Amino acid sequence: TKEEVAPTLEAVQNIQSISQALQKSKENYNAKTVEQERLRKEGATQRDVDKAGVKAKKATETYKSYVEKYATAKSEFELKMAETAQRFQDIEENHILHMKEIIRSYSQSVEETHVQIGEVHNEFVRNIENTSEESLIQKLSESKGTGKERPGPIEFEECNTAIATEGAKPRKRKTFGIPGRRKDKDTDSTESTEVEAANTANGAPPGYYGSIDIQNANVPQVDAEGFCIRPEVNENDILSPASSCSHCCGLDLGCLLYAFYFP
Repeated sequence: TKEEVAPTLEAVQNIQSISQALQKSKENYNAKTVEQERLRKEGATQRDVDKAGVKAKKATETYKSYVEKYATAKSEFELKMAETAQRFQDIEENHILHMKEIIRSYSQSVEETHVQIGEVHNEFVRNIENTSEESLIQKLSESKGTGKERPGPIEFEECNTAIATEGAKPRKRKTFGIPGRRKDKDTDSTESTEVEAANTANGAPPGYYGSIDIQNANVPQVDAEGFCIRPEVNENDILSPASSCSHCCGLDLGCLLYAFYFP
């Protein structure tokens, strides 16, 4: 729009400058005319009166020319201003129409929203009216209940000793027992195992599968605390490869070493 109304700006500037020049020429014309009339009344020489008449005539022509210029500039200014004002009016009308359309669309949206809110509200009221206390309690009972059938009576059942004993039977614990040695803990569960192992081994080391003379077997002596009494053994007899164990059961060097490290 600024580019379209550029000639109007020129017309405004032109009429402003012409108006100023017209005002100055009018003042000059009035001054020269008054000066000529004064000289004529005062009886000045004809030469001075003629000079004043020439200046007055020139001022009159200048003033008339600016009047004509002003008329032309005024016509052009009015035309340009009318076109520009119409252009601005069209812009404002389009803007107002656009804003009215936006407001109308907004009002329609608000109205539709209120209608939908009213429908939802009416549906909500209908649902509340159609919902009774009995139905709510019934739904709660169905969701939280465990069933509609009552459980039957509970009868007395005889105890089955075989099944009860089998279920309560403790598991046996495997123990590692050394013949002739007694532990402080679990004496009840390991005592029979130690006695049985001592009677079976008769002082023989593990892994020995030879014949054992039960009657002449030399059973190790046990002190009051249950530990075997180590026999006095000569170191030469121990280190000798052909030596035999005379303090135990007549076995070889392996039996002697067993009795030495595991009394």
